[in-house]
Amino acid sequence: MAAWCSIARVKGAIGYVEYSYALRDKLTYGLVQNKAGAFVPPGKDSFLAAAEGIDWSAEPDFHVLLNDSPRPDAYPIMATAFVLVQRYSRGADTIQHLLAFLHWALESGQAQASSLNYLPLPKALVQQIEAYWESDVH
Repeated sequence: MAAWCSIARVKGAIGYVEYSYALRDKLTYGLVQNKAGAFVPPGKDSFLAAAEGIDWSAEPDFHVLLNDSPRPDAYPIMATAFVLVQRYSRGADTIQHLLAFLHWALESGQAQASSLNYLPLPKALVQQIEAYWESDVH
């Protein structure tokens, strides 16, 4: 049984579950106070505010923690998912196939992610990532 099922079954339980699971299973959630002092509900707009409030290029390899964004409209508890790739592949074809898939994920796959209540990446970040690939990977 998944952890969020236990949270849903125990009256008054407090726990953390991923937003998409909370929506899917119709879990009640509370508002969390952000760094600016506002109580902001979770959702696409407040998640996007947190993601857009970050200078992604300031950190090596885009390794940024999204918790406690200074923006007053940002949800304070966020996490990113990263793709870790070996810098030197065993062949040029391998890296080209991988980059083709990652380009698809950034350009076409974001609609699918959004339909599952995951946040699509801001367009400026997508452009930074693609420029990074061009300058650093090749």
